[in-house]
Amino acid sequence: MRLIGGILRATEGEIRAFGERITPKTCDRLRSHMGFQNDGSPYQDLTVEENLRFWGELYSLDKRQIEEGIGSLSDMFAFSR
Repeated sequence: MRLIGGILRATEGEIRAFGERITPKTCDRLRSHMGFQNDGSPYQDLTVEENLRFWGELYSLDKRQIEEGIGSLSDMFAFSR
């Protein structure tokens, strides 16, 4: 999944999604059409803030967007930072 999501780069072979080869240039665009379910994954041990930061980085949000989003969500759902 990390290869498909563009988190890791393949050292050989290729991966295709939606008929297109996943490369550093196509990864962000293709990733916007994919979803990841993290039930039963090692990420379940992360805090709410750590999960939000992880997924924000996965979707290539810049630090300002991530911080603003975490701030808004922490206010909305009353979790401490």
